[in-house]
Amino acid sequence: MKKKLFLLLVLTALALALCACGAAQTAAEPTPEPTPEPTPTPFPEPVMVQGGEVYMDGQALAGGRLIQNGEEYIKLSEAAEALGSALQHEADSEDFAFAWRKSMVELSAGSRTARYLDQDRELDAAPLLCDGGADLYVPVKSFCDAAEIGYFFDEEYDTVYCTPATGNWTLPENYVVAVMMYHELGHASEEANLFVDVSSLEEQIQFLQENGFTPIWFEDLWHVEDFSKPVILVFDDGYKSMYTKLLPVLEKYQCKAEVAVVQRYSEKVGGMHMDLDEVLALNDSGLVALSSHGVNHVNVGEWGVDYEHEIRDSSIWMTRTLKKAPLTFVYPIGGSTPAVQEVVRQYYRFGVKMVGNPFNTSNDPTMVYRFFIERQTSLPSYAYMLAKAFDDPSINNYVPRK
Repeated sequence: MKKKLFLLLVLTALALALCACGAAQTAAEPTPEPTPEPTPTPFPEPVMVQGGEVYMDGQALAGGRLIQNGEEYIKLSEAAEALGSALQHEADSEDFAFAWRKSMVELSAGSRTARYLDQDRELDAAPLLCDGGADLYVPVKSFCDAAEIGYFFDEEYDTVYCTPATGNWTLPENYVVAVMMYHELGHASEEANLFVDVSSLEEQIQFLQENGFTPIWFEDLWHVEDFSKPVILVFDDGYKSMYTKLLPVLEKYQCKAEVAVVQRYSEKVGGMHMDLDEVLALNDSGLVALSSHGVNHVNVGEWGVDYEHEIRDSSIWMTRTLKKAPLTFVYPIGGSTPAVQEVVRQYYRFGVKMVGNPFNTSNDPTMVYRFFIERQTSLPSYAYMLAKAFDDPSINNYVPRK
């Protein structure tokens, strides 16, 4: 009995010792430190050298032209905004897109292929992620080519002009457009046939709007199929009345028109032609597309005239002045030759002549003829011209006469 009691006391003491040892060992173990959160790796923003200015459809891009390894880039979001669109992009994705005309322009970081109008188009360099991956730098020239936007680098001023109207877009075939030729409005020389009364012009615009005709610009011809009876009103010579009389009429009826300006006339102060401020006011109106009428208003089809200077330099002047390139050259006095037309093709998309048949988009776009609207043109005569233009059932926008 005593032996059992002694053994029990020994075992109890041993158990208590083991517990104390374990407790001491547990108390000695340090409390583990919390695992620190990993530091995010900074986004590797591309290293760029600042270049000159870039204008997209007349608007300056805030970032300008950026250069890396000899390639010139612009920020995609800025280009999309200037084109009236917004960049589409999901977080953590390298794919970007924006709506343009009737399609989407799609690009991806690292890919030298852009997609537009269901076609793959090659880029000069792969776009680069920027702004923490939320935007892209795109190579400006090949981006413009891919989106069918005109590109012009003005080396003298280190400036790029991107002009949608002058891009290599497809002109739909076999659509007829009635192009109307005007000059001065309500000038003091009342007997001159070139000078149309403002009241007559208003009557004609009202007739167009009430009878299903749509005044458009030449740049609207990329979607000419949307207009059953398109009409282009072209006013030659850049008279001051284009600002003082035509613009108020266009604003009243929200009507589009084209005005052809002569560089030398616009650079003068005073006289019967618009000055530069008035030309810019027309450009900013949203209702007038400006065309070139040459540097000096000389017949470029006449022997001995420096037609290349008249055609090329007026385009450069207008591009620098308007911050976008002109689409159309209106031949002064209607003169042209095959050699003249070839130079026009280099700097413009359309060349506008004088009196002839309605323009069919399947024909040579540098030989666009017009209906001559003069002081004595009555409203029935005006209506007859238009009806005649759209009278052929074989044309795509044929509308039976009521």
